[in-house]
Amino acid sequence: MTDETLATQKKDLSNQWKKIGEQLWLKYYKILFACKDTAAACFSGNKRTLHSNIKDELEKQRKAWNGAFYPFYQGYQKIGIHGLRLTEKRIKNYDLQKYLKSTDTVLDIGCNTGYIALEISSSITKVQGLEINPCLINVANLVKEHLKISNAEFSTSSFENFSSKKQYSVILSLASHETWDNKSTFTFNEYIEKVAKLCLPRGILVFETHDLRTEDVPRMLSVLQKDFELEVQKKLEKEHRLMPERMLFVMRKR
Repeated sequence: MTDETLATQKKDLSNQWKKIGEQLWLKYYKILFACKDTAAACFSGNKRTLHSNIKDELEKQRKAWNGAFYPFYQGYQKIGIHGLRLTEKRIKNYDLQKYLKSTDTVLDIGCNTGYIALEISSSITKVQGLEINPCLINVANLVKEHLKISNAEFSTSSFENFSSKKQYSVILSLASHETWDNKSTFTFNEYIEKVAKLCLPRGILVFETHDLRTEDVPRMLSVLQKDFELEVQKKLEKEHRLMPERMLFVMRKR
């Protein structure tokens, strides 16, 4: 597949996802998810307040954020939020707990609403979530406070601008190496080069592709294997019928 063909396909899919985002917020969420979330929230006044605050943040995002719109992209059963990609199911699909230790420090690049970071926080020492969209970081902090989690931190920053004096024993790059709205400016080589610098020797990288229709997997693996050894490669089960097929790589830093 040529670079020009890939670029055209990605542009087409980007436009499709923008339309899907608006449709989900204006129609699909209200019909399918809202009734489930309302039922879950009825059991707890605190949860009702949390849901209301989350929805307020997502409405702010829809009106003010000049980029990809994520209306309940991530779901989190623990707090009664039903999204396209359920956090608990993703963690199981990735077999993520297998690669985590109590001493681990984790970086979650493009953490979205931070649900995966929050869910794994009890298994590790500390997790740092990184997300360019401030509305999604606000949601992450709302849920962090609700769940009384103290070892998770969330920062509003692009990966390009992120800096850290420390390295991490586990890095999560879950469909975050580029964005549909073209807010990411790194080439794939530049992205992986920075990931490698942030990863401790013999540390773990859990890497998820985007839609396999637009990814040059052999080329990606070639770049990844300059700094990492491949331990696991598998095609992922879809969390929802609207989601594309993706591939997961578990890599170890050389």
